[in-house]
Amino acid sequence: MMRYKNIMINAILIFFVTLGSGIILVYIFKHPMQELLRGIPLMVVYGTGVNLPEFFQWLWIYFPFWFIAGYYVEKAYGNRPVTLLRYGKRSRWYDSLYRDCLVLLGFWFLALCLLQLCGGYVGEFWPPVLITAHGLFIWSLEILIRELSGSGIAALTAVLMMETTGYMTGEELHLNAVFIPSSWGMYIRSNACIQRGGFSPCMVVITQVMGSIIFLKLIKMDKVRLRRGEKRND
Repeated sequence: MMRYKNIMINAILIFFVTLGSGIILVYIFKHPMQELLRGIPLMVVYGTGVNLPEFFQWLWIYFPFWFIAGYYVEKAYGNRPVTLLRYGKRSRWYDSLYRDCLVLLGFWFLALCLLQLCGGYVGEFWPPVLITAHGLFIWSLEILIRELSGSGIAALTAVLMMETTGYMTGEELHLNAVFIPSSWGMYIRSNACIQRGGFSPCMVVITQVMGSIIFLKLIKMDKVRLRRGEKRND
């Protein structure tokens, strides 16, 4: 009972913090509400150097899920020695954790859809879907790094550095958006918005979902656990 209560508390927190983040971006950083979930246009950066403040403002919309879901996972890892007794197998413990985080992801998606409606784009399906898929992809990579390193802070720092470095490299080299994973959540860089250099939203979502599944499967592998000196119990 307490577990389900904690899930709902964190899910509702993600929902309202996401809405609050959108309000901050609109009223403090002066982002147009209509463009809030569409990303950074290529022409904002090309010829003027990398605009990191703009990119960090874009990442702001991901923080509610990454931080709150990451904190939930950290608490779960902290209680793992006790909860493993209830689940019996490590694989069941991981499956339960993944289901909990899917609930958190769902509430985040609902908040993004509400922000989308507030921006007036009732018919646009892709922006919240792309952001959710990219958020899931980076989160699953973060959990894999956390499993290997044993540190949630190190994992979050690593994925933020990868996101920033990948974005900077892609912008400096003027790469096609297909080759810049950091921009895969930006609808405005898809081929639905630009004729040349854009990625396919459908293929990007499929790629990231499949990548997330692979990362989460790797976490459950004995090889990964044995690298941390843990005894097999499956």
